[in-house]
Amino acid sequence: PNMADEPSDLEGLLESYAEIEAKGESVIVARRQLVVLDAQRNKNREALRQLYTKSKHKTRPEKSWVALGKTFHKMNTQECIDMLELDQKAINKEINQLQDEVKKKVFELNKMEGKSTAKGFDLKSMKYEDLTNIVEQLN
Repeated sequence: PNMADEPSDLEGLLESYAEIEAKGESVIVARRQLVVLDAQRNKNREALRQLYTKSKHKTRPEKSWVALGKTFHKMNTQECIDMLELDQKAINKEINQLQDEVKKKVFELNKMEGKSTAKGFDLKSMKYEDLTNIVEQLN
C-alpha cells in the first residue's frame, strides 16, 4: 500500500462519519419536534372537548376564556372552537410533513450506513377520500 494515500482515505472516512452524524442529528431534532407538536395537538384536543361539552349544554351563545400568548381573552365559545379547529388542522399537517421528512432522513441514514431498509417503510396511509372512492366502486 502507498502511504501517501492513507491520510486522504482517513479524511474521507472522517468526512463520511461527520455526514452520518449530521444526518442522525437531524433525525433526532425532527423527532423532538414531533413530540412537541403531538403534545400541543393533545392539549388542543382536550380544549376542544371541553368547549364542545360546554357549548352543547348551553342554549344561548356562551363566552369562554382563552389564552392567546401570555394574556387571557373572553371570546365567543364558537369562535374559540373554530380557532382551535384551524390550529388543529395546521398542527396535523405539520406533523404529517415532519413524519414524511423523518422517514426520508432515516432512509438516507440507513443508505449512508450501508444498512438495508425495512420492507414497507415507505408506504403511505390511505386518505379518507381514497377509502370512500374504493367503497363506492365496490358497491
